[in-house]
Formats: sequence, C-alpha cells, structure tokens
Amino acid sequence: MPDSLTAQGLTSDDTCTRLRRLRQDDTDNAIRRRRAHTDDLIRILRNLTALALFSLAGLTLVAYAGVRMGIPPEACLAGSFSAAFLLVRTFAKAFESVRPSLPDAPKDPRSTDEQ
Repeated sequence: MPDSLTAQGLTSDDTCTRLRRLRQDDTDNAIRRRRAHTDDLIRILRNLTALALFSLAGLTLVAYAGVRMGIPPEACLAGSFSAAFLLVRTFAKAFESVRPSLPDAPKDPRSTDEQ
C-alpha cells in the first residue's frame, strides 16, 4: 500500500511539474508577443516622427526661401505642399549618393514573435 501511495505521489508531482512548465511556457510566450508588439509600435512611432520632422523641416525651408524672395507666405506654403514630392525624391537621390560612405546602421533585433 505505501508503495502505491508513493508512486501516486511521484506521478502527481511529475504531472504538477509538467503543468507548471506548460503554464510557464504559455506565460513566457504571451510576454514575448507583447514585447514584440511593443517593439513594433515603437519602431512605427519612431519612423512616423522622423517623417514628420523631415516634412516640417522641408516645409519650413521652402517657406523661408519664398518669403526671402518676396513671395507671400500663403503661396510659399501652397508651393511647398505641391513640391513635397520633388523634395522627397531629391532627398532620396542625395541619400543614395552619400549612402556608400556612411557606416552601416545597427540592425533591429528580430521580432520574438517570429519563430
């Protein structure tokens, strides 16, 4: 009789350990998914902020140059909005010509949600 109780107790302990391990893995996976989601949101916000700052700087430069040439500010802003495409293309071409001389950017860590 004591041997069977001991065997049941050991089996019960093994089962509890396995269940605890499964729960731990589920919790860890949920934490990893949340962390990956947060990292992705931070990356998106960082890129949107950079885009907004670049756009603001471009609009400011075009408006300032227009005002210095005697063009009304309203016309400068309208012209800068219509010329935004050209500014982006010019920046892209300038960046492509300078890119080989720049050091490599640090790589973003791989999303932990991808497995």
